[in-house]
Amino acid sequence: MVEAIFAKLSSRTCINMGIAKRNRLKSRKDISRLMKDGFRYKAYPVHMVVLRSSSGSGEVKCGFSAPKRRFRSAVHRQYVKRVMREVVRPKIGRLKDALDESEDLHVMFIHIGQWPLMYYQVADRISSCINRFLQEESSIESTPS
Repeated sequence: MVEAIFAKLSSRTCINMGIAKRNRLKSRKDISRLMKDGFRYKAYPVHMVVLRSSSGSGEVKCGFSAPKRRFRSAVHRQYVKRVMREVVRPKIGRLKDALDESEDLHVMFIHIGQWPLMYYQVADRISSCINRFLQEESSIESTPS
């Protein structure tokens, strides 16, 4: 049975469970605007910077950073970013539900701690940042104008 499954998968087939290209924050202009004008949510050792963009297609664009000053080794920086990406990947749908269809949400996750943390520790901190953001969004939408 297992051999049959592996036989169907060729060497060229790649199952990508990462963040989709449309959900990656890549533009220097978008990143600089996000860092300048974005709202910050902090749960040590993670900072989450969020900015809504009015021109868009209703996508959530995420970026991840681990400063070279804190993590000298590239291996450690990549580990920290990989863990943050894996924590955020299933939560993109919750962030997308808080959007209108005519705007994008730009989010940057920055790990500012001295040491790389385990998956469950980072998941707890990122979840608290996202929950705080969603609570503020729901309270803004529920207040009568």
